[in-house]
Amino acid sequence: YVSSSRFMAWLCVAVITMNCCSVSTSALQKSSPHFDDVPSSYWAYDAIMEAAEAGIVFGFGDGTFQPNSPVTYAQFSALLGRAFYPSELDFSDYDSWYEPYTIVLSEHNVLLNLESDKLDNSLSIFDMAQLLYNVLVDYCIFSPSDPPFISSLDNLHLLDNIPSEYHSAIRTIYSLGLLDDFFDLFSTGDIRISRAQACIVI
Repeated sequence: YVSSSRFMAWLCVAVITMNCCSVSTSALQKSSPHFDDVPSSYWAYDAIMEAAEAGIVFGFGDGTFQPNSPVTYAQFSALLGRAFYPSELDFSDYDSWYEPYTIVLSEHNVLLNLESDKLDNSLSIFDMAQLLYNVLVDYCIFSPSDPPFISSLDNLHLLDNIPSEYHSAIRTIYSLGLLDDFFDLFSTGDIRISRAQACIVI
């Protein structure tokens, strides 16, 4: 017997895996990436390398990845676009580097009403969960009308200080195991997401 919530989690992982595999095929034929500031001993090394090999993340011109730097809304939008909507990206005639990604995400109601002046801001764990949840809704894996998950976040009252509009997204993403590496952020109050942490989620 598989509970409905566990089945939905399995389905979510299956769909995401198939989609990411389709992105990775050509990229994996290239040489493996190398970043001067991401040694093999780095805690998120595997996630960063897998995302880089799949063409989902890139480093900087100086050979670094800057894994501990905060990821911005624009950068995370690029990750989502490359991971989940690669065939729809159009890089012709845009003023800003992130427009091909934000336009596609907006068409799929992933960004919703995100203001353009917020795109250069550091991404919070709340908005990261919301964006991931919006992708799952777009993939028809979840619906906003579904009953909310009840998780250990509720039992530990860790949602008490989080704006209520994020509760459904955070419960769902956490229940899928996608926030296991971020549990401490809910209690420490440091809610910014780093580039390395973004790779862990994607």
